[in-house]
Amino acid sequence: MPNIIINNYCNQKCSYCFAEDSMTILKNSSNTMSFSIFLSILKFLKSYNYKQVRFLGGEPLLHPEFHTFISLCQKGGFDCLLFSNLNLPHNFIISLFNKIKLPIKINCNLNNKDFYTDDEYKNIQKNIEFIASKNHEIIIGYNIYSFDKWFDDIADFAKKTWLKRINLKVTNTIAGKKLIIDTGSRAYWQYIYQSISKYSGDFFFEISCWLSKDIFFPEEIDFMKNLGIELK
Repeated sequence: MPNIIINNYCNQKCSYCFAEDSMTILKNSSNTMSFSIFLSILKFLKSYNYKQVRFLGGEPLLHPEFHTFISLCQKGGFDCLLFSNLNLPHNFIISLFNKIKLPIKINCNLNNKDFYTDDEYKNIQKNIEFIASKNHEIIIGYNIYSFDKWFDDIADFAKKTWLKRINLKVTNTIAGKKLIIDTGSRAYWQYIYQSISKYSGDFFFEISCWLSKDIFFPEEIDFMKNLGIELK
């Protein structure tokens, strides 16, 4: 699926961000994709028979033409996937998603609860509930950046918002930089395994990184296979 980075400004500053060196909180013409460039990208993708488009940023929802871009994609027959932190004012979310006519798929990138203020955390939940009411498909993408930050608060969050799909992921994978989380370590697998085994009856899990079979016990591999998770 093609990634289209429509801006590189964001309302959050996450320690694990793969784009932190190029990210800013300021919006200007140099870091905002223009309508004409976006249209030329869609025409190019259409000519090669692509059917899906993935929106990335920055925070894509902050792009002033986001709803127009979505509309163009839908008119062109593209399925849309959005990566967003949804940590935005509720009235802004209501106004924006009332302009989006057809359902899209949204990966809501969440951190551990203590990354946010209590008001922010409640507001994100309100945003998810509203967006789900518009029949958009929502996946929680939980960013693992510390083994001391457990998954339980996100599981409670997902249950309250009736979400069933969880994407456990690590995004700090820039070559040459020290990783916050080593995905090849036994400690990482233990974190993943304990989270999934505890909540396997509540959610459908995805893991968005490569995992080596060398760090698993045979019974753990069998358990994951029974959940439909294949190890590469």
